[in-house]
Amino acid sequence: MFIGLSAGGWLDQTYGRRVAMWAAAVPGVIVAILLKFTGTERKPRRPPCVTW
Repeated sequence: MFIGLSAGGWLDQTYGRRVAMWAAAVPGVIVAILLKFTGTERKPRRPPCVTW
């Protein structure tokens, strides 16, 4: 967390706020795409049916 905040502050001061925001967004988009194609969905567990 410290490294991310420090790097974001440095990018903001050196290159501007837009570059800092893009630098934060690009890895998030890449991870989202990877999870979309490689992740597995788990089916929700149904509670056992209780009959009285």
